[in-house]
Amino acid sequence: MPSFFKAADPDRLFQQVFQRSIVKRITLNSQVLGVRKAFNIYFPVGYENLSRRFPVLYLFRNHEDEWINRHQDASRKGNNIKDVLDRMIRDHEISPMVVVMPGLGSDDNTIPGLGINFEFPQFARSLEGIGTGLFEDYLVQELIPYVDTRFRTLASPLFRSTDGFSIGGYTAVMLALRHPELFTAAGSFDGTHMWLDFRDPRSADGTDKVWIQNPMFIPALGKPANLNHAAGYNPSNLLHAIAEDQLPRPDLAFFISCVNREPDGNRDRCLHLLDMLNLAGYENGLHSWMLDSRAEHTWYWADRHMEKTLVLHDARFRKNAGKV
Repeated sequence: MPSFFKAADPDRLFQQVFQRSIVKRITLNSQVLGVRKAFNIYFPVGYENLSRRFPVLYLFRNHEDEWINRHQDASRKGNNIKDVLDRMIRDHEISPMVVVMPGLGSDDNTIPGLGINFEFPQFARSLEGIGTGLFEDYLVQELIPYVDTRFRTLASPLFRSTDGFSIGGYTAVMLALRHPELFTAAGSFDGTHMWLDFRDPRSADGTDKVWIQNPMFIPALGKPANLNHAAGYNPSNLLHAIAEDQLPRPDLAFFISCVNREPDGNRDRCLHLLDMLNLAGYENGLHSWMLDSRAEHTWYWADRHMEKTLVLHDARFRKNAGKV
């Protein structure tokens, strides 16, 4: 393991931990990004058993604290993803798993990293946490190997999946499609998904303005956006290539949900992604794309999405256990 990984000995962290879960904040000195990046990691009850290894879920939004911030928005009413995991594991709804919540983008949470290698990182270098902007390389080449080496995960794509909310939902799906050799499943709640070829049929000129004209995406995609670069990170384009037999069809499961109205959420983008998944031969692992008729683009409903998809991630891990 490269010497620039400076976290404490993980086993020592748990020598005094008995029958309780914890969330630990870890900071890496990233050689790929050239800056320090933090992530939060959830260790379930039972992790103190030093002979056991666990599947791992990568949970995305943008800032590393969003999934665990009990007051990220008022809808959460003091709860967070740790509460969801603790309850579901305690009630035997899911098996214990490790959950990694990476920090992507700027430290002030104004420029999202998206899991993309930035086209023009110089547009955001004045902000802490961006560095080279090579966030895809950071995740794939540094963070995942670090987690699998330093913590007791089942270091196999059969036991590694992704999920996320909003732009984190986009990141989860995109990473699984770009790196099916690393993941077995991807979930998304109300993801900010891209239209095929960035052509939004709802806009007057057909342009996907959210991605092409939004200033917060300029460092990642460029100004004007480099569509050739962006298309490589567009799940709809990747799925279209699979459907056209230009790419092999990876063995992946998808768990996609969203709200049931526009413009307050991303229903239309979600339905477009599901159409593209279907075109490529995939089914949605959730019985309905509509999380709930009352669902809103809030953290309360993001946590409710996780209550549904954690069961499916766990089932995928259990199924894959029979393959080894």
